[in-house]
Amino acid sequence: MIKSRHPRTTALALCLAALCVAALAGCAVGPDFTPPKPDVPDAFSGPLPPAAGEPGDAARRDIARWWTSFNDPILTSLIERAMLSNLDVKQAAAKLREARAARGVVAGQLGPEIDGNAAFTRSRMPGVLDSPSSGVVSNQYQLGLDATWEIDIFGGQRRNLEAADADVLAAVENQRGVFVS
Repeated sequence: MIKSRHPRTTALALCLAALCVAALAGCAVGPDFTPPKPDVPDAFSGPLPPAAGEPGDAARRDIARWWTSFNDPILTSLIERAMLSNLDVKQAAAKLREARAARGVVAGQLGPEIDGNAAFTRSRMPGVLDSPSSGVVSNQYQLGLDATWEIDIFGGQRRNLEAADADVLAAVENQRGVFVS
């Protein structure tokens, strides 16, 4: 217990201690993300999918090309041309590239940053004619190297990377949805 002659000093010390505890508790970033567990039945009631190498295996696994099961070259040609010129497909592909690039930026913040530079300067000092110091040439070389690294103590950067990974997965699924529609 803190004993003091002045009750204000004791109250101030207690307030400062409580403020420090609250500030340290606020540094925690949060629990690790755990995906929800879906409630699914123990057994599947439909027909079993074909095993690897059986006929029809590739067609059932590649749902993104569902129209090929009709064996119609005109339909296949129309859908492939539509996918090549569809602006929604192009936009979904651009958003996927954007999400992957943003993830790369976030991942780059986890490691150290190194910066280097070099410079060379050559100068000639004017002088008086017929003087020994006339036209003295000097060379100056400069090299520099900086290295910084922000250690992720509280996990904020790791959480940003998890969020960027989730954004990439969302963009992939969005692109698949556009393909199917």
